[in-house]
Amino acid sequence: MNGRTVWLFLLLCSTGAAALQMTGPTTYKARVGAIAHIPCTFKADNLPADPKDFTVFWYLEKKIILRYDKTLTSTDPRYSLDKDQALNGIAHLTISNTFLSDGGTYTCAVTIEPLRKEIDIKVEISGGALQMTGPSTYEARLGSIAHIPCTFTADNLPADPRYFAVVWHFEGKLIQSSNNTVIPTDPRYSMDNDRALKGNADLTISNSSVSDGGVYTCSVNYSSFLMKREISMNLSARPLLSILSKSVQRNTENNLTCMANGFFPNDIKVTWYKDGEVLKNQSMGKPLQYDNGTYQVNSTVTITPNDDDQNKMLSCRIQHVSLQGPLQEDFQITYPGSSSHVGIIIVIVIAVVVIIAALAWWKREKICREGVL
Repeated sequence: MNGRTVWLFLLLCSTGAAALQMTGPTTYKARVGAIAHIPCTFKADNLPADPKDFTVFWYLEKKIILRYDKTLTSTDPRYSLDKDQALNGIAHLTISNTFLSDGGTYTCAVTIEPLRKEIDIKVEISGGALQMTGPSTYEARLGSIAHIPCTFTADNLPADPRYFAVVWHFEGKLIQSSNNTVIPTDPRYSMDNDRALKGNADLTISNSSVSDGGVYTCSVNYSSFLMKREISMNLSARPLLSILSKSVQRNTENNLTCMANGFFPNDIKVTWYKDGEVLKNQSMGKPLQYDNGTYQVNSTVTITPNDDDQNKMLSCRIQHVSLQGPLQEDFQITYPGSSSHVGIIIVIVIAVVVIIAALAWWKREKICREGVL
């Protein structure tokens, strides 16, 4: 090759190099779970390019992730490129569902033989697309259906099931998942997977028991972005109140018993009153636990009522976390043969006398009418 030929060759290469130019931003921002279109455009003579001489490469941190030369190959099914657009100067890389790990420096390289150009784009992925919401505590009644709350907000809901999972733990033990990889440890556990994809991943317990109380952890993994929230479930059962006997003897020591039954938890207060004042000589036994986990306890009071206590009000009052206000039962002090009973007898006697007098008057009037006739 003589000097003139070399000069012409170099001139052609220089002219050809000017015919391939890369354009695009130096940075690109996307959010977790969104569809990213990382831009890469170029200009060249004779577009669309001839597929035989045309190749597009995409790199992430210098490692190849996609290649297009007649066929498209990629290291992740989320990566794609529009082949027709690429031949016409638009070689954008599409990521169908971005992860936090997708952030980094991407390199787009275009080859139109014998020319090659490349450009770097820094991709920043924001994790603000997933946020957990809901209370940190949940109150439930024993035996009821519990719905332990776990809600979240995210971009592009409903989420793509391929890149989404919800996992529940109870006291650190795995109990339930949304992607069916975990068999529930208890048939009472359930979760609506369709609602979970839309932001509501509540755990349902069909028949809550004492052993269900504790700390639950809801973990949401969305496009490799993981968030967790702890929810404490507190269980309670309302007590039933009953006074075992309301019979009181005058000037005699009487033992009265008030029973609180079927309550949970076992912290409870039972108090006796007379006309609103706390009575002395009362005591509460130790709560006894049933097989279902609820409790029963008795409170007794000793009183020696006199004539002045007639018709006064005795009350048993229960205070418990399951109650919005105190639970109370009242009854009046009455004595067998008391004035109230005498009064009732007098009323009955008067009624009998009136009836007899009325019958006698009716009989006399009848005799008189018959005599006239």
